[in-house]
Formats: sequence, structure tokens, C-alpha cells
Amino acid sequence: MKPFITLSFLMLLSMFKLQAQDLSSVTGNVVYSDSEEAVSGATILLADTIRGINAGFITNERGQFSFSDVQQGDYTLTITMSGFEQVMIPVPVNARTIDLGTLALGGKIFNMDEVLIEGEEATAEQRGDTVEYNASAFTTNPDASARDLVQKMPGVVMENGQLKAQGETVERVLVDGKVFFGDDPNAALQNLPAEVVDKVQVLDQQSDQAQFTGFEDGETTKTINIITKPDKRIGQFGRLYGGFGQPENRYRAGGSLNYFNGDLRLTVLGLSNNINQQNFSEEDLVGVSGGGGRRRWGRRRGGDFLIGSQNGITTSQAAGLNFSDEWGEGIEVSGSYFFNYSDNFALSDVNRAILVEGDTGQVYQELSESNRQNLNHRFNGRLEYKINEYNEIRLRPRMSYQRNQGFSLDSGLTTIGGQLANDFLNQSASDLTAFSFSNDLTYQHKFNDEGRTISIELETDYDNGGGNRDLNSTINYFTEPGSVDSTDQTSIQASNAWDVELEVEFNEPIGDWGRFQVEYEYNPRFNDASTRTFAFDRTTEGYNRLDTSLSNVFVNTYTRHELGTGLRLSLDDDNFTGYFSAGYQLARLDNDQTFPNELTTQTDFGGIVARAYVRWDLNDNHNLRFYYRTDTDPPSVSQLQDVVDNSNPLQLRTGNPDLEQSYQHFGVLRFSSTNTSTSSNLYTVIRGSVTQNFVGDATYIAEKDSRVIRDIVLQPGAQLRLPVNLDNQMDFSAEVTYGKQIEALKLNMNIDVSGNYSRLPSLINDATNFSNNYRLGLGLTLSSNINENIDFTISSRANVNEVINTLRDELNTQFYSQSSMARVNWIFWKGIVVRSQVTHQLFSGLSDGFDQSFWLWNGSLGKKVFPNQQGEFSLSVFDALQQNTSIQRNVTATYIEDVRDLVLQRYFMLNFTYNFRHFNGPDPEMDDRRGRR
Repeated sequence: MKPFITLSFLMLLSMFKLQAQDLSSVTGNVVYSDSEEAVSGATILLADTIRGINAGFITNERGQFSFSDVQQGDYTLTITMSGFEQVMIPVPVNARTIDLGTLALGGKIFNMDEVLIEGEEATAEQRGDTVEYNASAFTTNPDASARDLVQKMPGVVMENGQLKAQGETVERVLVDGKVFFGDDPNAALQNLPAEVVDKVQVLDQQSDQAQFTGFEDGETTKTINIITKPDKRIGQFGRLYGGFGQPENRYRAGGSLNYFNGDLRLTVLGLSNNINQQNFSEEDLVGVSGGGGRRRWGRRRGGDFLIGSQNGITTSQAAGLNFSDEWGEGIEVSGSYFFNYSDNFALSDVNRAILVEGDTGQVYQELSESNRQNLNHRFNGRLEYKINEYNEIRLRPRMSYQRNQGFSLDSGLTTIGGQLANDFLNQSASDLTAFSFSNDLTYQHKFNDEGRTISIELETDYDNGGGNRDLNSTINYFTEPGSVDSTDQTSIQASNAWDVELEVEFNEPIGDWGRFQVEYEYNPRFNDASTRTFAFDRTTEGYNRLDTSLSNVFVNTYTRHELGTGLRLSLDDDNFTGYFSAGYQLARLDNDQTFPNELTTQTDFGGIVARAYVRWDLNDNHNLRFYYRTDTDPPSVSQLQDVVDNSNPLQLRTGNPDLEQSYQHFGVLRFSSTNTSTSSNLYTVIRGSVTQNFVGDATYIAEKDSRVIRDIVLQPGAQLRLPVNLDNQMDFSAEVTYGKQIEALKLNMNIDVSGNYSRLPSLINDATNFSNNYRLGLGLTLSSNINENIDFTISSRANVNEVINTLRDELNTQFYSQSSMARVNWIFWKGIVVRSQVTHQLFSGLSDGFDQSFWLWNGSLGKKVFPNQQGEFSLSVFDALQQNTSIQRNVTATYIEDVRDLVLQRYFMLNFTYNFRHFNGPDPEMDDRRGRR
């Protein structure tokens, strides 16, 4: 109770006692240079010379702007207005009030009376961690989205459906410095038309805590901030589409509506189709897997509008709502709701080579057919209340409900040394639900002295899930003596979990060169899980015979205390910043099993946790970042629960209540360089991690003879897997990305070279195996920058992989994959539109029958209609050559497998699309606007 009393006391205190704070305000007004009339709707950006864009503002009808709560330091103020030269002036903030007076907007930048005004706007600029691109330097089709636009920019590429910038995955998109679609970059960029974008900023956004205190700790999120054009900030825009095709009655329908009115941003989305469009743009499907414990640093949540993609053919219905606004003085709110229903039919063919010591040649093959329906509701919100200049409160609730129903039919066999060991037929059905609710409440307070702050964060999580699983299985064993094993059962599962994390952080300035930090964390967790399995009783003709070997009631609690201190140093006019912290952690893990027998274990942990961060700005265009941390990660309840999972009776799984928490060292080194004169940039990212007490797998495999493990009889070809703690798990990677705009050829080019080494330990029949995986990748993307009527992209990405196992040299393997793509959109003669995309996939070095080389060709022919060409009719074809294939190689510490999945093949579709745009010009009421802090 004491932490809650302390929180309440501080919040009440802040309401009544206002303290002085060494923060400044920056004001001024903008006029046209020729007429000295006020400029309404100009974009004002205030940039910290070290940390990039600090705030954004739009001048009112009197040309005025005002920034409040500005920390003292050196800034650059930039004035931009469509059709005018950009103005940049240095602004030293060293007093409580900085009045810049009247500032003149630059001259117009268009031809007048055959006089050319020189001095074009740079394609990109770099300020600290922020690279800012001018959207006008990149050309897209009239109907292009912001996602199409940003992919043309140097250093930004699309890889495996994820947007990457500067070698790292983009995790957040802001619009005018405000959250847009939560943490779902794809949904945000796809629903924003390219024509409203003025500038695009790519940055490493500091955590909320770091932004409030100015205490950089290295916790950043790769973020894209879209700055909209002043005349596009009030209006309605969106898209409606529909189509019907053959064979098999293929259809698609959907649309989006965006309403922008200054601070108010509202988006409504919907889709329905049976052509595998599963997202508007990952949260696991319920019941698919049980994850590990949550890590202290670098926590990331899945996108608000994403569902994990499924193989096979999926029918989807989805709807979404996104909202953000400012309510009164100092209150910002945002929220989203997402609904998704999918019906998935899948077929898969698996060929798996088992890593068993000795040359037994054990191979597992499986054919699987499944049908699953998944229902998902998800809500998340965010409220920020700036009570006054000394106190802030943030509230972030999240809630989700999921239901997953499915049926699968699996058949297969196992061979040992080329001889048939067993074959099987499994039928399973499940009906599972899950509910989760989390809430993050943060209170932050600034004291009298600059830099002295305290923050209290309380995060709560609750999860509830369960349901039924049915299994009917028959296995024939052919080794002597032969036998048949039949299973007919139903299982009832239930779980409850809650997690509370309280963090208190105090910062104290040390002169002009540093700050001192003290931090305390308290984190209790509770998990209650039960599985009761009933076998079919032929006497009573019902599932009423409790199978104690497959049943378990288990309670797990984990309690962590952590006390740490940190020091931040700023040298050489803030061009060099260092942060170092160390703490001691005490944790206790209690496991209490009450059924089928009583078992209690208790484990205490203690150790040092540390972080380090170094930022070195070599000059205006080059910077170096290094970040290091240690992590602890307790095992999950599914890893601890000592109950056998026989959903695949040939591949049994169970938990291990003797597991300990893992301990990881993680580091990342980043170098970035931007050359505005050549419109090029270079980024290098090197990452590495080493984990001790890694939770890996111990796999016991019966070969030619049966064996007994933990009172479980394994027939030849069967296996049992359980988690164990293992050391020396490693993962290292490096990526170099080079981007350049080739103006002479009107092309944008991105090249990336990457390498990865991972070392995964495991136990196979008590023998240690290290699976060493080496990968080398090369990617090239060329996109056009010609004009808005023709747009093309050419890309190719190749990967060479080598897997070396220490247990069996003969299963070492090399394989190669390459994916190449050419896409063109061409608008000509009275609105005729031709779209074509050709993709080539190459796989080599896989199992017999899995090597593939195929082409996927999609195209359409359309006609623009209506005034301003807002509508379009088109006839499209998917997989015109009927070669579409899905193949994947999976490498683990215990096996290497190749998987072929059912895919959607050729169909034709007649489509209609309508794009609507209506803008009312700049917003004269957008005063006292805050951008990215």
C-alpha cells in the first residue's frame, strides 16, 4: 500500500504547490518579406541541435507562434511554407523568455518573367538523430499512399512486409508529432495519401521518460514523423473499393474515411475479402504458443491493427476506428478499436530431418489439413494530462478479447535408416478464448532546480484464458514387436495471470555537465494454470475418466526487487553524451503444484544489472551511438508447468519446474551519415547478444528401441521435449545500408549488405548440440523519380545460409534463396492505367522435391473516370502464370525442416476504386501546438 499512498500524496501536492522551473518560452511572428503581411499557416520547427526536432507549430492568422516549456540550450528555428524558400536561424535559449520579434519569410521559389530563382531545397537534412526528407523531392502516382512515398527515400526499404529505416524496423508513425494508429506503422502509412505529406522525419525517438527529464538512457524507438502540408490539415479524404472475380467467386470490398480538423484526427476502416488480405496493413493467435516472460528493457507491443498472417487461404472481415484530439488546455487523448474475424483453410507438407547422434537417418514427414476461425476485439487508449508546467500524468489502457476455434487432420510417418518406424492419423479440435487488460499510469514531477525530477510508473496486466481441446489419434508402430496406440480424449484448460510493476525514478543535476539518477523497481507476478484431461470411457460412453498423467494444477509466483543508480555526462557542448547505470536485483521464483501430486520449489536469484549509452556527434552529418544492457527473463508458466502436452502424440512436450531465469548481455552500435550535397546516406548497425541460462530444449528421441523418460514410454520414432537451462546462446548481426538519389537518371537507390551468426544450444538424448547458423544477405532496390504518371520499382534480395551442427556433421547444410521483383504503374492517354508486378522466387539446397524456381505475375488494366480522375475501373489478374508457391526452411537446434503450404492461385477480378479528397486549407486555430518533444 505504501507505493500507492506515496503516488496519491505527490499527485495531490502537485495540485496545490506550483514551483518555479528553469524552462523558457520562445515566441515570434512571421511576415512576408515583400509586403510585411502576416503569414498564416507557416510551419515552424524548433530543433535541438543535438537531439533533432523538439517541437512543431503552425502560425495563426496573425502570423504568431509560441513554444513553451523549452529546456535551455542551442536550437535551430526553421520556417517553411509551400512555394517559399526555407528560413533557418540559430536560437540560443538562455533566458526565461525569448522573443524573436518579426521574422521575414524567404522569397518565392518559382519562375517569374523568365527569371530563375536558384537555391533548391535539399533532399534531406540531418540534425542529431533526426533525418528530414522533403516530400517534394520524390515523385509518386496521384493515388499513392504515404507508404509508397517513404519507400522511395534513401535508407528506407520494405523487407518481408516490414518497413525498415536505417537498417532497423520502424515501430511507430507520428503525424505532425502526434500518435497516429498507435504502434502500427503499416496502418498509419497506408491510410495517409502521399499528397498531404510535406516532410518526412526518420528518428530514434526517446522514451517518454527521457523526453520528460532530458536524461537520455538509450531506450529509443525507430519512428517516422509525417509533417503534413499546412493546407491539408483540415479536410476529409479516403478510399472506397470493391471487386468480384472468378474462379471460386473471389471478392474484395473495403474502404477508409479520414476526417482531419486541426488537432482532431478520426479514421474509420473496413474490409471484407476471400483473397488473403488479412490486415489493413502481430499479436499471436490465441492458443498457438506460450511466450516467455517479459523483459525489463526494450519492451515492445504488437501493432494495434495487425493480426499474425496465416498460411493457406483466408476469408477476412475487419473494422477499425482510430481517434486523437486535444481536450482543453494540456489534455491529449488518442485511442483505437480493432475488430477482426478470419476463416482460414490450410494445407501443409512437412519434411523434417531429426538431429540424432549417430547415423540413424531419422526423418519425419507430415501432411496437415486445418480449418480455423479466429475472432479478435482490441482496444487501446492514451491520455496525457499536463496539469501545469511542473506535473504530468499519462494513462495508457489496453484491452483485448480473442476466440479461436479450429479443426485439423494430420497424417504422416517416421522412417529410421530408410525403414518405416511408424505412421499416424490425428484428428484434433479446439475452442479457446483469451481476455487481457493492461494499464500503465505514469506521474512525473519537476522540482525547483532544473533537471531535478521524480517519476512514478505503475503498470498492471491481467490475463485470463482457457477452453477445450479434443484429440483422437491412432499410431501404428512397425518395429518389433509391432503395436497400435490409440487416444480419444478431451482436455479442459484454464489460466489466470496478473503482473504489477512499480517503478520510481529520481533525477538530480550535477552542475552543467551531468545528472545523477536513482531508480527502484518492484515487480510481483502471479500465474495460476490448470489442465484436466479426460479419456473416453467405453463403459459410460462419455469423457469422464480423469487421466492424471495428462492433468496438472500449478501456481507460479515471481517477485523482483531492483535498486540502481545511473550517471549521465555531457561534454563538448553536448556533442558527447554518456550514460552509465548499475543496479542489483533480487528475485524469488516459487512453484507450487497441487495436482496430481504436491510439489513445491523455491529459487532465489541475485545479480548485477547494468546499462550504458554513448552518443557522439562527430559533426552535423555524422554520429555514432552505442548501447549496452543486461536483461533477466524468468521462465513462463507454460515452460514451468509439469504436464504432458500430447496434441501430437509422436512429439510430446512437458514443462520443467526446476527452470531458472536467464541472463542476457545485449549491445548495439549504430553509425549514421547523411550527405545533403549528394542526396545520400549511409547507416551501419551492429548487434550482439549472449545469454546464460538460456531456456532451450532437451529432446529425447526413441530410435530403434523404445525408451522410458519421466515415466513416459516412447516408442521408436517418438520424442519428448522439455525446456532446460543451457549456456552460450549467441546471436550477432551486422547490416550496412546505403541510399542515394541519382538525379541524372531520376532514380532512388537503396543497397544493403547484412550478415548474421546465431548459436543455439540444445540437448538431444542428453548429448549437447550447438546449431551454428550463418547467413549473408544482399539487397538492391531502385525506384523511379520521373513524374507522377509513371512509377516503377525494381528490387532483388538474396540470402546464403549455412547450418553447422556439432552433433551430426552429415546434416550440415547450405541453402540459397532469392526474391526479385519488378513493378510498374503507368498512367497515359485519357486516364488509361497499366499496373504490372512480376516476382521471381528461387530456392536451392532444400530437401528433395522442395527446390523451386517460379514466377508470380500480377497485373491490371484500368481507366480513370469522373472529374479529377477520382474513380477507376480495372480488370486484374493474380498469378497469371499459375506458378504461385510457398516454401519455407526452418532450422532449430533439434531438426531441419522444409515446409510447403497451400497458396492462392490464379483468379481474375473486375474492380472499382474511388478516391476522394476535400481539404479546407490551413487551420487558423492551431495555436500552442506541440510536435515531437
